[in-house]
Amino acid sequence: MRYLLVTVLVAFAVSSYSPLAQAATVDPESVTLSVLPGEKVHQTIRFENDSEDIQTYSLTLSGLSFGASADDLRFGTLEPSQHDWIVVDRDSFVLESGADQAVEVTVTVPADVVSQVFSFAVIATTQAENNVGVGVTSGLAALFFLEIGGDLGSNLRIDTFDTVAENDQRLPVRFATLITNSGAGLAEPEVGVVIKNIWGKEVELISLNPTGRRVPGYTNRVFTEEWRGSPWRFGPYTAELYVFPDNSDAVITATTHVVLFPWRMLCVFAVLGLIFTGAAYAFVRARRR
Repeated sequence: MRYLLVTVLVAFAVSSYSPLAQAATVDPESVTLSVLPGEKVHQTIRFENDSEDIQTYSLTLSGLSFGASADDLRFGTLEPSQHDWIVVDRDSFVLESGADQAVEVTVTVPADVVSQVFSFAVIATTQAENNVGVGVTSGLAALFFLEIGGDLGSNLRIDTFDTVAENDQRLPVRFATLITNSGAGLAEPEVGVVIKNIWGKEVELISLNPTGRRVPGYTNRVFTEEWRGSPWRFGPYTAELYVFPDNSDAVITATTHVVLFPWRMLCVFAVLGLIFTGAAYAFVRARRR
């Protein structure tokens, strides 16, 4: 449980870390493409200047790899042979405030390439001056996951599933699961939690992967979301985790339990109970007279 909590905190830090204000947006931010050896594939990405100034963007290619965690994203130099696979239709462009630019990316895979997942990034960088006149470079990346030779096969398992907050006796309660892909293929699973009450009735369904985050081969990833629910919920609840690997009918599951004691609501019930008890007692005494 301690490992899961630390991993969640690290994941939040990575996802929220943004030392420089981005001077553009990119769509899509990430994309998965499938291609066979000896064939080519195309993808259009669109950059938009959301700053108030005219910006000049330079495009570069970068290799993409991961540590043990899929949130440990690492940019590096592409091998020269792999760099030659990728053609971007422009090296740079200029955008006025609010304008956008479509960029065409073509990947041609040699016929002798073995099946693999090839990951790379198209990075747009621009330079601006801050308040003290110092040039600051910022960048934005579109991530590409190229599945070459068909489905390599992912192998997902649930390592842990539990609540994260120290006080999980009142809403909102945060659920988190650590999922590992021990296969070579890329996974984009559907992850959801079904909340059931003491009678087994479903009261809420929570998605832990609404944006389609991926789990590359031989990595793990934390998926987390809050159950906000209703302030009037109390007592024991069962949380059932369902993980549906993409392109598969299989499902893996895990279960944890939550007992809610919202003290304010229980105090209200206690006060109301005392009031009704007192009223009933007074009514009975009045009738006996």
